[in-house]
Amino acid sequence: MVEPTGNIASIASAVLPVGKWVTYPVGCQIKYAINYKSNLEKLETEVWKLKDAREELKGNVDAAKKNMEKIKHSVKVSQEKANSIIDEAENLIEQKNNSSSNPDFIMRYKHSKKAFKLTEDKIAQLLQDKRESTLK
Repeated sequence: MVEPTGNIASIASAVLPVGKWVTYPVGCQIKYAINYKSNLEKLETEVWKLKDAREELKGNVDAAKKNMEKIKHSVKVSQEKANSIIDEAENLIEQKNNSSSNPDFIMRYKHSKKAFKLTEDKIAQLLQDKRESTLK
């Protein structure tokens, strides 16, 4: 006769890794809705940093133009990227401000995910490029 605890243990040991494999991606997506407020606050903070960096770069470009120096194409591309990202982030922040005080789960998820991706992928990369260029 087979012991029931042996079968349950073997089934549990087989199901547990599959459960972890399935729940991890779902949990990663749910965190966007849960961290809605903090993701948007971090986006606002990073946008201010990016605006400061953009103004500093603009000052450097203006000074270089006055000295009749040639502006590198990569600097112009960085300025365009910064302007585009700032516009995108400000639109997202404005959407958040214009939405109801308690947006539904789907809206929270979408705004939070977009804010997280903007902050972590785009803004962080531009600010890192700026830090690296000032160290050279």
